[in-house]
Amino acid sequence: MAVERVTDDWDFVIAWTGEERVSKSTGMLRLNQKIAERTGRPFDFDNFCYGGRALNAAYRRAHDRHERFVQLDYDEASRGALAGETFKTDQVVISQLLMNAGVVGVVLQLCIPDIWALAKKIRGRRAVLWAYVATRGTRRKPAPSRAILHERVSGVDYTHDSSLRLWVSRRCPEFTFEPFAADDPFWVKYLAVKNRNLDALFDENDLALDRHELKEYGTVLGRRSGK
Repeated sequence: MAVERVTDDWDFVIAWTGEERVSKSTGMLRLNQKIAERTGRPFDFDNFCYGGRALNAAYRRAHDRHERFVQLDYDEASRGALAGETFKTDQVVISQLLMNAGVVGVVLQLCIPDIWALAKKIRGRRAVLWAYVATRGTRRKPAPSRAILHERVSGVDYTHDSSLRLWVSRRCPEFTFEPFAADDPFWVKYLAVKNRNLDALFDENDLALDRHELKEYGTVLGRRSGK
């Protein structure tokens, strides 16, 4: 479906949801591999994004290079839950980007714990598939992870209600995927990117605390105590 939509000059957006650590990222990476097999274009980990600036840059690269079948991943460890109702700058930028940059024709995967945490316009209009990861497979117990797949219902909406219009797929109601081996090169690259972005998140948190303490107390408490 992802390859067919991009071939027909659409983009493709899928949302992965489920509890923390349930293997949403694993499922996203497995789909990266399958799409790469179909298109002959390997996934570029420069397109693994954890914030609005990184996602905007990835879209810009795809647009400037006129590339087809570019895969972008936006992981749940990102700076915020895409809930546009909070009106944080990063979240507003992401929502605007997804609503207006569909012409670029990328394959975009979003990982987030709860489908309702996505901005309303994204969950209600832009996501064409929703994969809910119900159970997780692990290396110790290598039963596969199991996900329930939902598809966007197309056509005119006369009810204008609050439903997602994403229903369990008749073509593929469920699917499974296996965990990666600890030394799998693809998984090792993912962990390296994830750890770099986690370090960046720590730095951002320190800056936010510095600004708060400076405003409240006139000094940065962490630095004053030697931490």
